[in-house]
Amino acid sequence: MKNIPNKYSLEKRKYIIDEYRKGRNTKEIAIELGTYNTTIRRILKGEKIQVRTGTEVRSIVKANLFNILDEDTNYWIGMLATDGCLSHGNRIILQLQEQDKELLEKYAKWIKYPVNINKTYYKQFDKICYSIGFTNTECANSLKQYGITERKSETIEIKIPITRDMLRGIIDGDGSIVSTSNNTGVRVSITTISEKFANQLYTYLIDNKFNPIFTNRIPDQTLTRTSKRQFLISLNKKIDVIRLKEFLYKDANYYLQRKFDKYTRLLSENIVDRVWSRVEIGRKCQKAALKQRMINKAKRLQQD
Repeated sequence: MKNIPNKYSLEKRKYIIDEYRKGRNTKEIAIELGTYNTTIRRILKGEKIQVRTGTEVRSIVKANLFNILDEDTNYWIGMLATDGCLSHGNRIILQLQEQDKELLEKYAKWIKYPVNINKTYYKQFDKICYSIGFTNTECANSLKQYGITERKSETIEIKIPITRDMLRGIIDGDGSIVSTSNNTGVRVSITTISEKFANQLYTYLIDNKFNPIFTNRIPDQTLTRTSKRQFLISLNKKIDVIRLKEFLYKDANYYLQRKFDKYTRLLSENIVDRVWSRVEIGRKCQKAALKQRMINKAKRLQQD
């Protein structure tokens, strides 16, 4: 190899590469080995290792965030399973819409390391997204073990038990909460192109005493860019939708505020509309009963 000091044996070069891949930067390795930052960079380049940019160096997390599966970790696993990706070089990226930037800021605090929140403008869609990306081999390996891999959309299958916190993250990522077509109820649904993932979600909801509906469809290409078959898991029954809200959000630390607010509003409107309808029906029944009593009274008077 060119321009690499002979004093660096194969074993030492391997150590440098391994430490760098774990997330340490060239300056830290150089200080430990009593050499220059530029020497470490030359060794890495000589071994065909892509040296991280300054931005990437500032976005390196030095601890495995996903080795302890508590409630908060499960939520972020759910988000990464839907709105996240694992890219080449063990880089973990979570991207959200501009209106959901606040949740990314909470994610940054949960990470507990200085990471950048990056802004991207997508000209073809005329929309802005924000993302956080960081590099950590141990984190990436944990996510792979849990079923979150590169190019996961069609193949994702969670390898650990799904929890209510993970489900909340999944709904925040790929879920929707809408009024039904006739405005008589509320529907909560999750869309995926992974049949295995859809089956897992369906089974989890059944196990927790919900009544999900499983459908698959080819999307209308005039409305979406994809022609791949989609799998839809939905809850339509009023009792399920009401109970799911309590199930997902009780004592929760992390959730998408926008979706929570919409869920609350739609449920409230639906309940109010139903109560008002019953009041109106009651009033009509009272009027009809009063009218019938008056008719009956008139008939009796005529008979007398």
